[in-house]
Amino acid sequence: MEDVIYDGKVWKENGKVIVEVVNEPYSLDYGAECINLEAPEDERIYRKVFTRKQIFLPDEYQQAMNVLRSNPADFVLSMNGFSRLTKEWLEKYGIREGAYEQACIAIMKNMIDRLRDEFPGARLHLTYGASDMGVDWAIEEVAGDPKYNLDLLGFSCPRYMLYVKDDHIPVYVSPNSDLYADYYIKSLDFLVSTGGRDQALKHDIMAACIFQRRIHFVNVLSLLSDNNIPAVIIENGETKIENAPAAFETNISSSNINDIPIVVINGDKWSALFENIAAYVIGACRKKMPVDKMFS
Repeated sequence: MEDVIYDGKVWKENGKVIVEVVNEPYSLDYGAECINLEAPEDERIYRKVFTRKQIFLPDEYQQAMNVLRSNPADFVLSMNGFSRLTKEWLEKYGIREGAYEQACIAIMKNMIDRLRDEFPGARLHLTYGASDMGVDWAIEEVAGDPKYNLDLLGFSCPRYMLYVKDDHIPVYVSPNSDLYADYYIKSLDFLVSTGGRDQALKHDIMAACIFQRRIHFVNVLSLLSDNNIPAVIIENGETKIENAPAAFETNISSSNINDIPIVVINGDKWSALFENIAAYVIGACRKKMPVDKMFS
């Protein structure tokens, strides 16, 4: 890791893990502190100290993976999407506050229920981006539900660690956001992409293609809103990703005899969506199961 560029500092000291990052002011709302307020804004250093969380440093990837991969029947699910949807943004597109996160919870719970029904012998685990907001918060809610009680492993990098809670959920810290995407995607078997911006489109989705992990797009925002939510916007001459799944829906198509079309059941698009996702995740899980658990 000596030649790798880090997007901040992370180290262990006296039983604590300390993270320091330059120019990340929003992290103050998530428990970080600025240690040099007298410096110019773009040179200010933001620090967060972890005393409870099990944190795997960049050179401890294999130790982190041992949390997930110890049995042939292990199957790892995850979901990526939006970390932050401001009230103004939601109002602009006519989406109720909290609806996106609740939709993500419903999708994840439905997948787990269907997998458990189909594969009682499967050992299901969840991975996620570990931040205390948006889609990551939704995944934590599912993992912590007594009905599911699933092992959960977070993936992050120094810059994103400033938004992570100091709790009991273990997390692996990659050197930077690019490697974070690589390690995160390599850890899983099935990824549901429910939204997201640059990180989701340019890194997570690309990594899923490179490492041959199954990715399933669900444009949750368009299901929640009657407004036209653009995939990309141009602001001050700069192109910005607004909704990663929408970018794929709009610009990429393929023909596949194994595609399962969505059929709306009794006019309920959400029931149809759940059935569609379940068909794909069941297919992916069956391929990963030992032969004695493929059909039981």
